[in-house]
Amino acid sequence: MIYNLEENNSDLISDRKRHDLEQVGAILSELQIERSAEVQSPRTSVFNAVRVGKATPNRPRPLKVIRSSPLVVKSILKNNIKLKNSPVYSAVSIDGDLTQRQRNQFKNMRSEVNWRRDDGDDVTIRYIRGLPTIVDVKKPKN
Repeated sequence: MIYNLEENNSDLISDRKRHDLEQVGAILSELQIERSAEVQSPRTSVFNAVRVGKATPNRPRPLKVIRSSPLVVKSILKNNIKLKNSPVYSAVSIDGDLTQRQRNQFKNMRSEVNWRRDDGDDVTIRYIRGLPTIVDVKKPKN
């Protein structure tokens, strides 16, 4: 899911779709996604892009991007922090499309991390084998 990406206000669906796919291609170029056997081109690796929700005049709808390869998705999610330093896409954010259950689970984990930090524990959430897990932050040895 891509959030805060400018939305085209054209009356033609084909123009809006083409605009969205061009924006996704530009974001992939900005992220410098590797071009491997799985990722030949940013444009060919996009399977589909769909705006989610009802259009409002002041706020762009989230863009759900369906990718052809899980490797491409991992690479995008891993490198999306690079957008924060981009002059064009600094307001854009990318996140995985999670189920309601996954969002609730992650929200509960964030609450627990905040609670434990307030108690003095130095913990964070890390993904281990693809699952979010609360772990102790390791201090560098001197």
